[in-house]
Amino acid sequence: MSELSNAIEEYVALCRRLGSKLRGVDSALRHFAAFAEQEGAGHVTVEVALRWAQQTTSARWWEKTVRSHQDRITREMERVVDDVRRKLE
Repeated sequence: MSELSNAIEEYVALCRRLGSKLRGVDSALRHFAAFAEQEGAGHVTVEVALRWAQQTTSARWWEKTVRSHQDRITREMERVVDDVRRKLE
């Protein structure tokens, strides 16, 4: 098992101990780790993530997924922007 696979297993176990159901995220993370390993990637890069995402999904799946998580995505983006603003002040 690769270092990335080990890290994912630890993350999934931690999330479950904290009460998260993960709802398919765990299997997606495992598939990504297997893909990254097959690609020979030593670490996660945008390029590897994009190749994985584009080979396994359709535009409709992305649209549905983004729409269903829009509130959470927006909150996280706002948090990141606020953090950056505070650091720049």
